[in-house]
Amino acid sequence: MPTIRVLVGSALCILMFCGCATTKSKATDLIVAGVYNPKVTQANIATTICKPGWTATVRPPVYYTSTLKRIQMRGLGLTGNPLDYEEDHFIPLELGGHPTNPNNLWPQIFAVTDPCSAHVKDVDENAFNKKVCSGAMTLDAARAAIAAKWIHCKRP
Repeated sequence: MPTIRVLVGSALCILMFCGCATTKSKATDLIVAGVYNPKVTQANIATTICKPGWTATVRPPVYYTSTLKRIQMRGLGLTGNPLDYEEDHFIPLELGGHPTNPNNLWPQIFAVTDPCSAHVKDVDENAFNKKVCSGAMTLDAARAAIAAKWIHCKRP
């Protein structure tokens, strides 16, 4: 899994699964490989991601994601209106992505015609959720597949 870098003020905090160190780096080097919600496991998918309406119970409030989106856009040098982006969960809530960890959230283009659009990714999120909930795919396999498919969209 690649290093996860998150904009924190004017520095980047490099987070690995074992700890955190601060380094100076260009904000355009931001890579978000995603963070899993530790409360979602293969053993409890029936009461979490496969339960209708469950994502609404863990989705962060708009004020949180809107603020984070503006901070990340500024750090990445993304211009334009924040409404042109969705602060999206890289590992989606539908696959047990962490709801509030900034390492799992990124400003994703919202334009329907862009191949990296949040609209396009939503289709994948629902398809992978359906496979996991039907038993056709494990949770770990779905998480790995969606991350591999969408990592190329992580650069501004």
